[in-house]
Amino acid sequence: MPTPIEFAVVLGSSAAVAAVVFLICLRCPSALRIALSFLMGVLAGHVGLQWFSDLELVKALGEPTSSALTRTIKSFTEPTEARLWIPALVIGGIILSLVQEAVSKPARRWVNVVFHGLWLAAFLGATLRLLWGSIYLTTDWTSSQAGMILGGIAVAGTVASVAGRAERGRGVTAFQLLMIAGLFGFSGLIFLMSGSKTIGMLTLSGLGSGLSVSALTMFATKKGTSLMPASVIVLAYGLHLMLSWFFAELTMLSLVLLSVALFLIMSFGRLPTRWPWAVRLALPVVVITAVLVTATTFAVLEFQKATQQQEEENPYSSIYG
Repeated sequence: MPTPIEFAVVLGSSAAVAAVVFLICLRCPSALRIALSFLMGVLAGHVGLQWFSDLELVKALGEPTSSALTRTIKSFTEPTEARLWIPALVIGGIILSLVQEAVSKPARRWVNVVFHGLWLAAFLGATLRLLWGSIYLTTDWTSSQAGMILGGIAVAGTVASVAGRAERGRGVTAFQLLMIAGLFGFSGLIFLMSGSKTIGMLTLSGLGSGLSVSALTMFATKKGTSLMPASVIVLAYGLHLMLSWFFAELTMLSLVLLSVALFLIMSFGRLPTRWPWAVRLALPVVVITAVLVTATTFAVLEFQKATQQQEEENPYSSIYG
């Protein structure tokens, strides 16, 4: 399991960088400000975790501490693993999202939907290609299976992104970001229990970044409405979910529940305005929390089952237990 210092590095670096970028971009449009600050915070968590790992490595090798930063920079400029490509993919996603915001018009809804599907398919497809044939995967799949996986992700991501494209009040946006932070937090714990310490810790960067951006959206801005950059949020979460699905023993049930939670969070704020405000707030929170708690509970049960099975298969457990 990760050490408290690793948690502090990931959460602290992601929250701090997200806050700095948010404050620098105070005069930017809300969608751009939220997208940049949230995603740069997530990427900072990735860099922070990699730097901490490299720091431990250079200490073990007896190299100077300063060489850890050089190793970290090289890891992301010359990536050799699928997870190391995430920063480049997310930055590309930000650029495409800016183009999308420029060409999107309310009267061109189907154009917007097609655009969502194309860029999600392109970037998730790039990740899929990185995973395809990896020596770390224990199973191989055919082109048709890969196409089905990519198509399903593109459709689900498009629906979630389109559902999240709506202007809402500053308080609603802040609360939605808080739920997004919770989604990354719960998912990180589930991924940790599913057998991947690295992916779990990387996903927790969304928790630190989301908490920071949520608080600043509520208290550091004066404008009354905000536009949630749903596309880049879906992209960032989708990449972590894909990595966990292919590199950790994430169950289909957990995958479905987390996907449902993402869709519900992106749809937050679209309930009928004629409903009382308290109902429009409480209903999504209760449902989303129930979905995340259910997913976490099943992950805990699977983790306990796997741990017990390992102990039973260990011939020395009865001697040293």
